[in-house]
Amino acid sequence: METRSIKHGLKFLLVFCCILVMQVLPVQAAEQIAETAIGVEQIFKTEYSVPANLNRSFSYQLKALDEENPMPEGSRDGVYRFQLKDSRKTQIGPIQYEHGGLYEYELRQEVGEKEKGYTYDETIYRVKVYVRNTRDGRLACQLVIENEKGEKTDGAVFRNSYQGSQPKSPSAVKTGDTQTPFFWILILAVTLLIIAVTAGTVIRRRRKDKVGL
Repeated sequence: METRSIKHGLKFLLVFCCILVMQVLPVQAAEQIAETAIGVEQIFKTEYSVPANLNRSFSYQLKALDEENPMPEGSRDGVYRFQLKDSRKTQIGPIQYEHGGLYEYELRQEVGEKEKGYTYDETIYRVKVYVRNTRDGRLACQLVIENEKGEKTDGAVFRNSYQGSQPKSPSAVKTGDTQTPFFWILILAVTLLIIAVTAGTVIRRRRKDKVGL
């Protein structure tokens, strides 16, 4: 009987330990996950006349340079696609990592057939995520974004623009004077007529004065 009691006690203790381990493991696993997000900004400017139905949205993609790299939710075949409209900022992620190492990606704008009037930013950014173990046994991420020159940037910035048709130059500059050339010709003619009549009157008076003498 004592032997059976001991066996039952050992079984109970074993089951209790298993339950305790199962409860602790998820917590430890959660502590071994590090995550990061990639900042992206789109700047869109327009100039001159702009159509009311102008397309203001542009497409982008984040591509893993290694098929095993973790990706944001919604990715497919190692590529995450998204769109941005007008001028705005966004965050790609979160991207979660369970193991230390270097993870690299390319971030670019998807430019297919270029539309007239648009200027597209075709910069290709290199995104590097360094995942390392900390002293307390956790994982930590360091995000580095580089442009095509290898220069580190605070985030990926894409500058797009649209230039509409320029306004036509005015054919004539209005000064507020609505008088026609005929009016000025008429004034000139009247002025000359007055001068002529005045001169004739003066001449006749001088002749009379001479005759009276």
